[in-house]
Amino acid sequence: MKILAIGYNSVNNGQASSGRERLLIDVSKKLIKNNCEVKVFFKRAKGKNENFIKSFSLIYRVIDIILNQSCRFFKFPDYKRRYHSENLFDFFIERELKNKYDLIITTNPWIPKTSTKARLNDVKLILLSGNPSDNLIYNLIKKEKRKIGLEKYFDSFDSIDRLNKYNIFAKNVNEVITINKFTAQTFQDDKFFSNSIFFNVEISQLVNHKPLNTKEEIINVCNNSLNVFYLAYTSTLKGLHYLIESILKANELGFKTKLWIGGNIEHHFFEFLQKKFPNLKNNFVFLGNLDSKRKNWYYKNCDIFICPSLIDMSPVTVFEAMSNHKPVILTSNCGNKWIVENYVNGFVIDPFDSKFIISKLKWCYENKNKLPLMGENAFKSYEKSLEKNTSEIAKIITHIKQ
Repeated sequence: MKILAIGYNSVNNGQASSGRERLLIDVSKKLIKNNCEVKVFFKRAKGKNENFIKSFSLIYRVIDIILNQSCRFFKFPDYKRRYHSENLFDFFIERELKNKYDLIITTNPWIPKTSTKARLNDVKLILLSGNPSDNLIYNLIKKEKRKIGLEKYFDSFDSIDRLNKYNIFAKNVNEVITINKFTAQTFQDDKFFSNSIFFNVEISQLVNHKPLNTKEEIINVCNNSLNVFYLAYTSTLKGLHYLIESILKANELGFKTKLWIGGNIEHHFFEFLQKKFPNLKNNFVFLGNLDSKRKNWYYKNCDIFICPSLIDMSPVTVFEAMSNHKPVILTSNCGNKWIVENYVNGFVIDPFDSKFIISKLKWCYENKNKLPLMGENAFKSYEKSLEKNTSEIAKIITHIKQ
């Protein structure tokens, strides 16, 4: 069997940036061991990579650099830059189909040209899903932006042009493989995938765990407060506005809480935060993009990690926090909620409402002495969940070969 596997982002020394693309590489390795011929394409393969990991020619990289620089020069929003970059990727990956393949496995559903050509050439197409259905996300984000007054500003999750690409792909895909029940249900409820077959497994995403240099101190940790860590590339979808509202209210009620905010924030959403919360920068620590060393420092020194996403597939940051012996708070609209048990290793809360976050911050503040044990439980839960991965990935391999 000859297989074309399609990611999107860069891969460096065999390590992909996202959890779903790490899974794609792992699945590809196992398919090769099962006598399949596999090529895995990313935008760029840097460093030393195995032979089956491919990137496009120099001309693609030059065009992509010119495209990105032009978008920045003309101050295009990030979602438009992403949209055009995905179109370029789709154009080049479609050309790869001049070679004969039996099957395409992709984590990238924004390849309408490639998917259309695959259908015309009778090449089976499988989506190894990285997110819940984009149609569900689109409707949810549009509703939330109307609620908070951001309906005139767009991002990658509510761009109708990008959604149209996605739905062309949806009509061409043969099968969707999901890694948790929550994500699976979103596809089964999506009319654009009505002709697709669905196959679900339960997989915990692997994390990059590097030893921490404990001598390094970036900021002082306040032992008298509850130190909360948040990390994401933030748009409306991530629910940061509910978290900030909760922290401010908790402090008003006397539950001294400090929030560290990691990751870049989409421009219009950050402007919204500044208008909604006066003195925003005086009340919160904005860390920007974090390298692995700094990121692990905050995981180690926080009391609890929180993921307030309005909807999310399976945030790898939750697994990273648990692997660093930290309890977590996440919403019931996150696919990896199954790993969290209330009052044992963290909390699962309802999205869209700060009162649920406030109640758990109150408990954590008043029971801070219990959080280290919850963190140890979180680590054990994560380690135990990984034991399932081997058998669950084996199910994917068997299913694909069949």
